[in-house]
Amino acid sequence: MDGDDVISNLRELDYKLVLSYWIKSEDDLSKFYKELARKSKEVGLEEWAFDMFTLLSEESKRVEKKLKEIYSRKFGPIDVEKLPDSLIKIPAYIKEFNNPHSILDILKSAIYCEELAENICQVLSQKAQTEYEKELFKYLASSERCHLRILTERFNYYKKKLKAES
Repeated sequence: MDGDDVISNLRELDYKLVLSYWIKSEDDLSKFYKELARKSKEVGLEEWAFDMFTLLSEESKRVEKKLKEIYSRKFGPIDVEKLPDSLIKIPAYIKEFNNPHSILDILKSAIYCEELAENICQVLSQKAQTEYEKELFKYLASSERCHLRILTERFNYYKKKLKAES
């Protein structure tokens, strides 16, 4: 299922379920970025790569915490174990991130995740029942757009760098 299919399916679900999916997805994104930070250090990428992935991991945890607060206020205590599987499927080749040249594929995956995150925030904004929630989800969507710009800039940087080295 591609990103457009995911978003289309989410539009059909109720607010509680979309919020549940997104809480789980932010947890998975945090783990994804944490692993990328670790692997970027292992393969000898510049320090900024480690810092960027670490920051994105921390941001995902922050968003997850905020989403849990909204969920708990609206629907009561959240049982994390009963959350639906994440909508974001981390590519299998993340395990193959063993050299600096694979950074382009890794960044493409991260870009896809951030695009999907932005779109999900927009869906949540449309489904939100209070003005506070609508504005929060719009803010989170803009935050995802900032992450997307950073990742896209880094992708273009590496693309040029690797081309020049060839």
